Amino acid sequence: MSNNAVKIFLLFSMIVSLSGCLGGDEATPPPTESPDLVAMGQQLYTTKQCRACHTIDGTPSTGPSFKGVFGSTVMLSGGDSIVVDEAYLKESILYPDAKVVEGFRQGIMQGFIATLDISDEEADALVAYIKTL
Repeated sequence: MSNNAVKIFLLFSMIVSLSGCLGGDEATPPPTESPDLVAMGQQLYTTKQCRACHTIDGTPSTGPSFKGVFGSTVMLSGGDSIVVDEAYLKESILYPDAKVVEGFRQGIMQGFIATLDISDEEADALVAYIKTL
């Protein structure tokens, strides 16, 4: 192999290597939430009385705080753990007794949520808001 061929091969290898760092799928940031959906969720946090039991400053109350919960792992009553993702949050909003976080009482939110009549769209908006905290 000639000296020029080696240089070309090395240059080509560097370009291929760098292209993986610059544009691969793993470097793609996650999609951001719609500002309108987040604003709707923030408004619902107040109007649907979520703030009565869930803080946004990290302080636990009657229910877990929403601050920093998205993406974290929580222990559930019964000993299992779960990563807090969109599906878990939505399920917890619509069916609060399905998976209760350890240290919090089952049944408190279930009776309350029945009077609120939260739609799927509203649950999605609340999830979008919680993800920003």
